[in-house]
Amino acid sequence: MEGKTYTAKMGIGSYVLILLVIAGVSALALFLFLPKTNYQSAFNNVYNIQDSYYQKNINNKNVDEYLNIILDIDNISTYHSTQINLYSKILSILNLSNIYCMNALMVIDPQAEYNDLVFKQKTSLDEFLKTKSELSTHLTFNMRELFNNPTLNQTTVSEYVAPFINKFKKLVEEYASFYYKTARLINDGTLRGIENNELTITANREINLAISRILNVSDIYNCFNYVNSLQSHATIMYDEDFYLEYYNGGYSVNDVINILGDICP
Repeated sequence: MEGKTYTAKMGIGSYVLILLVIAGVSALALFLFLPKTNYQSAFNNVYNIQDSYYQKNINNKNVDEYLNIILDIDNISTYHSTQINLYSKILSILNLSNIYCMNALMVIDPQAEYNDLVFKQKTSLDEFLKTKSELSTHLTFNMRELFNNPTLNQTTVSEYVAPFINKFKKLVEEYASFYYKTARLINDGTLRGIENNELTITANREINLAISRILNVSDIYNCFNYVNSLQSHATIMYDEDFYLEYYNGGYSVNDVINILGDICP
């Protein structure tokens, strides 16, 4: 009697089990390898750039302390001291926005393109940290003679201060770029609320746009009135109670756009 060949057939339950195993492995792989959204990242980036700015990591001094030392040097020209003061005011305006930015970034919109926005913000943070390191090296080694002998004549002082201003300008530009990216993130990627309303979001965005226009002018010395005007308006608009103007009619969104749009148009 010839032997019979039997072919084992899987039941539908076996197919379901295999599919469930495949689905489980795929889900685990996606969980392990796909990028995850960390909604704390943008907030942390603002904290980190502020911490770096105020950190005393340049011969136990921070940026502001070095600016004061340079401005106090005998025979510094009015032209150079004015440039430094104007860049310093731009930094102070950006620093005013710190608390606002942190509060706004606590209400991220889960529907927004958050990862792309925060990647751009983090890139600007990294560029700022790199530029600050370069400035630290310049202050430590290239400015030593000036700091040790602050009574040099004006020509010699200018030979030290002019290159410093070029590097300081780059630091301000990188700092401004970070806050511009943060303003875009707040504009495009946060939920509107009582405090994070259209008025405060618009003010933050338009202040950063005005700073960008000022920094695009070839010589900030020619922007004296613009910088002072922006600082006055920013002091008002970054006040912790400015959001109330949205409800009491003190400022409208269009008011803010028109006021800040006239700065370095």
